[in-house]
Amino acid sequence: SLAVAVLGVSACTSGPADEPDDPTGEKSEGSFQNPEASLWWERVNLGSVSAYVLLRGNKAAVVDTGNPGSVDAIGEALRSAGADWDVVTDIVLTHNHPDHAGSLTEVALRAPKATVHVGEADSADLSGNVSVAGDGDDIFGLRVIATPGHTLGHISVYDEQLRVLVAGDALTNTAGLA
Repeated sequence: SLAVAVLGVSACTSGPADEPDDPTGEKSEGSFQNPEASLWWERVNLGSVSAYVLLRGNKAAVVDTGNPGSVDAIGEALRSAGADWDVVTDIVLTHNHPDHAGSLTEVALRAPKATVHVGEADSADLSGNVSVAGDGDDIFGLRVIATPGHTLGHISVYDEQLRVLVAGDALTNTAGLA
């Protein structure tokens, strides 16, 4: 299971469509935006797990890639933000389990300019453009927080501007928050 803590978000919207020319003004529980700072988060609900798309200006990052077969849903989130795979510069894995990294190969193929970031102890089985993410590192404006336990290399990422935490499996809510 996946848990996300959202703290003090300045705006909750459906993403870029919430700009003045948006006739619907619809809101989405999984999107967070700060239009003044050109920031936009989109939760990609993949059933038992989620991936996240973050846009900063004209660049994007993907946090977790979900189970195998999730690449099209992630691509749809990018398109709904007015972006495409060619602007993805970073892919961050909270940990290297199939439900969070199962579509990594496909996502990396569609986003060939992207660097994959993962905690050191979870990086051994990954190949390609992989960078070890350590506690306190800054990746795409996200502060890396080492949260070992679920796996030795588990990391969480915190967006200080929007005050959004993606905790991967460091938090669970199956039988109450743990």
